Amino acid sequence: MKTILILILFPLLSLAASLSNVEKLINEQKFQEASKELAPLIDEAWKKKDEMEYAKLQSKETMINLALHGYETTVENLKKRPRPNDPLARAMLNILYARSLTLYHDAYSWEIRNREEISGKSDFDLKTMTSEEIYDEAYRSFEEAWKIREKLGSYPRETLSTILTPNTYPKDVRGTLRDSISYLFAELMNDSSGWKPSFSQETYLLKPEALLNGKKSGTITDKSLHPLQRLSFILREIEEFDPGSD
Repeated sequence: MKTILILILFPLLSLAASLSNVEKLINEQKFQEASKELAPLIDEAWKKKDEMEYAKLQSKETMINLALHGYETTVENLKKRPRPNDPLARAMLNILYARSLTLYHDAYSWEIRNREEISGKSDFDLKTMTSEEIYDEAYRSFEEAWKIREKLGSYPRETLSTILTPNTYPKDVRGTLRDSISYLFAELMNDSSGWKPSFSQETYLLKPEALLNGKKSGTITDKSLHPLQRLSFILREIEEFDPGSD
């Protein structure tokens, strides 16, 4: 029994030692070395089907790459790796991916705004994506997290404190991860950086009464809808949500 126990614990001890070394490198601001150390650990967590560990390690790698201003590398790493099935782990990575896309856009906005849309493009190519295409990708990623919001209603907002800074409202106000995801999605929709020019020019045509009612047709990521219309639907859904109905 003792031998078997040692064999079981050995991989765990090895992982702990590796993570300890990663933390040491981070503390020493040796971010490139830390990132290299993390890559095989991420692959190993996926092979073992430890989905939360997989997501946590990816979030750590993302933070490191962003510290190195490796916005393009960050986006491409998150794009190519498979998404876990666990709702919490999946939501974590979807939020990280969406946020990384907008940070990439912010960092290279001048160059991106001069790009022309390439018709018939099928493969994901970050270097040629326009502002609208980048934000559409971010919308899709956030929508995936938003769609599973019901499964996240039992988690307090502090659950993803490694990637989200919890608000300071009382716990019965915006107190769950479900709330956080909805408000972050609405905040993304409110960012006019990814709006089509026509949306910015026609905002004055929107009727305040309709926005307050949150009525809409189509889907949250329907490109024909103004982002503020989609935002109003998200906020209306929060207002009408009854926690006791879960």
